[in-house]
Amino acid sequence: MDTQQEIAEKFISDFKVRFQSSQTLSRDFSRIRMNARISQSDNQALTKILDLQEVKEALFAMDANKTPGPDGFGAGFFQRYWEYVKVDLF
Repeated sequence: MDTQQEIAEKFISDFKVRFQSSQTLSRDFSRIRMNARISQSDNQALTKILDLQEVKEALFAMDANKTPGPDGFGAGFFQRYWEYVKVDLF
């Protein structure tokens, strides 16, 4: 009869075999020569930290009646309760 430790080890071993990739991925992109598609200033604008006003403007530009997101809440909820949820959203 198997002990709890043996069962756990068999489970882990089986899990690793089932979900292990048979391919090794190389993440060395240094040999790929690509031309820049975005300027440095555009990149800085896209990656800058937003401020609360920008988040509010984007939220209130959304249709309040659109389908809810994965959390079950649509834009209308966040618009209506902005004063209560703004800090958590930001």
